[in-house]
Amino acid sequence: MNTIHTIGFVFVLIQSIILVIASDWVNEGECGTRPLRTPKIINGTTAVHGHHPWIISLQLNNRHHCGGSLIRPNWVLTAAHCVYRLKADRFRVKLGGHRRNISSEETSINSNVSSIYAHNGFNYATFADDVALVKLEKNMPYSDYIRPICLPSSNSDQRVKHASAIVAGWGKLQQGGLSAEVLQELELPLIENELCQRWYRQQGRMLIIRSTQICAGVEQGGKDACQGDSGSPLFVVDSITRRSKVIGIVSAGIGCALPKLPGLYTRVTSYIDWIDRTIRADETSSNIVSVDNSTLIPNEVTTTTTNNSDDTVNTTVSDTITSTTLETSQTISSLTNVTADNTIVVEAKWRKPFWFKIDSKQNQI
Repeated sequence: MNTIHTIGFVFVLIQSIILVIASDWVNEGECGTRPLRTPKIINGTTAVHGHHPWIISLQLNNRHHCGGSLIRPNWVLTAAHCVYRLKADRFRVKLGGHRRNISSEETSINSNVSSIYAHNGFNYATFADDVALVKLEKNMPYSDYIRPICLPSSNSDQRVKHASAIVAGWGKLQQGGLSAEVLQELELPLIENELCQRWYRQQGRMLIIRSTQICAGVEQGGKDACQGDSGSPLFVVDSITRRSKVIGIVSAGIGCALPKLPGLYTRVTSYIDWIDRTIRADETSSNIVSVDNSTLIPNEVTTTTTNNSDDTVNTTVSDTITSTTLETSQTISSLTNVTADNTIVVEAKWRKPFWFKIDSKQNQI
């Protein structure tokens, strides 16, 4: 009898541990699971089809533009610079796909985009707040090839729990080279921000690495995300539950896979509250025009330019539209003047020049 009690206690304890682990995830259900167990990102390997069923291709004018991750049946998490000043109706999302240039695969579903929310703090000069949400026209049915990834809780510290993370996407296989035809994956060490900042300084780069960013890469270079991987998730796999959890969003970097210049990723834990507020506000109002700290830029915007870059920074958007290299001689965009009181949810028309500062006084409905 005592043995039975002991076994029962151990069973309850194990259940409690699992519940505690699960509580570290914001979206529940089947998030982060891989139904298929079958065994370029620079120096990465080809991912097994269906091994990362949350990866999506954000397509602009029917061509791969950026990556992203499905976090709910009709919501995708991506980078703000992927959608900046672009109308929602120019995008579509391909889910469940494996090949970049095939518009429709047996396992894939294409969805139109109904709206896009970009964080209003997004700044092209610093890549601060490089996060956006893309709302699909309807809920996507889950399958072996389409599933959401788990979100971390806002207070979890992935630097303590994980030494490395996985990034996957269809970006260039090397700087200036060709884009991957099939989904690539790569495991990268997570770098403490202080060390990452020191490496950048040693390379003569004055870019400030913020607490809302994550560095991932190797000191000697040779492994990195690259152009076309923007918006794709940086994620970890829980050693007990085997569920995957997104901790970063491919954001920026100087070149691709250069020594002591790791890639920069938006730290997802810093934006869990923003993600929750934005989705909740959208889903509770059919005529929403304002979401705190979220902006979609209107069709007509008064713009001014500024030249305040201290460095050369490459974002990792696909170059099918325009080069996304920032240099001292170029103008830099900034949304820091758009206050919470003036945040708006609208759709934008892209036009040159690509870099600008928005005058928040013109952004009122």
